[in-house]
Amino acid sequence: MNHSTAWSSNDVGGLCWVSDPAQAYIEARVESVSGGVVTAKAADGRTFAVDLQLPLQPPSRKQKEPPRRILQRVPLTTNNGVENMDNLQTLHEAAILDNIQHRFRMDLIYTNTGPILIAMNPFKWLPIYGDDVISRYHGRPYGALPPHCFQEAEDAFASLQKTRRNQAIVICGESGAGKTETTKLMLHYLAVVSKRTSTRDAKLKGGCSGGTTIAERMVASNPLLEAFGNAKTLRNDNSSRFGKFTRFDFQMNSSIIDGGHIENLLLEKVRVVEQGSGERNYHVFYQLCAAAKAGKLPGAAGAALADAEAVIAVSE
Repeated sequence: MNHSTAWSSNDVGGLCWVSDPAQAYIEARVESVSGGVVTAKAADGRTFAVDLQLPLQPPSRKQKEPPRRILQRVPLTTNNGVENMDNLQTLHEAAILDNIQHRFRMDLIYTNTGPILIAMNPFKWLPIYGDDVISRYHGRPYGALPPHCFQEAEDAFASLQKTRRNQAIVICGESGAGKTETTKLMLHYLAVVSKRTSTRDAKLKGGCSGGTTIAERMVASNPLLEAFGNAKTLRNDNSSRFGKFTRFDFQMNSSIIDGGHIENLLLEKVRVVEQGSGERNYHVFYQLCAAAKAGKLPGAAGAALADAEAVIAVSE
């Protein structure tokens, strides 16, 4: 539990965080400590009396909301926040959220907590994924550069080359967090560095290497997969309604990707016939209907699809 009970009169005037059901945590300053109750005043003038023992008690059905908790607050001392939150002076939920929010406001959407990368969806495209950035991260040891999804992909690629053992990257998060885009970015990185490394090795051996690789073709297949498995939801206009396991197969003792496999899991099939209010069917239905209306699908199939939106009862 993120809650501190070690408060005394010596802490009066000190900085603290007070939990809040609407804002998660509020910045405040300790005004008094007496009888196991800490009184803290927020910047907006509100005053909170926090019972130090109440959060430790079992929850009661009579409580309308969880009891407030209080934590020590240490201001960030660097303009860019802390890249690896293992280095925070106080490590608790409020400090973690404050650091991530501080970096997010500066478009620093990647933050490490140990070996885990936390990525915040900026809901806009940032110029941090070009070929120059790929070159910057390729071949660099973990932690030498700021946190980035390319750093995670490079670490897996380097570990594979060094140990010749299978590597796995798990990307998880709630709807709209950016899992699909992060996956595509990391696959693109692996495809690029694999091709660069294999081309370099081929030149050293006097051979040649060119053309579209298997990895590049797998990355290019993403729009097709998304058409059949992604749909608009209330939280995300391009939400993946299925799980996906993508595997790149490397040649033994080589950086060349010579095969791969994409496995789709747990497709939300009910969406084909029923969608919630404000949500849509899978993208492919609208794409087919638009093509039919534009006369790009000849024959009976095209004629049927031209009016298919009314038949399949898709919702806008």
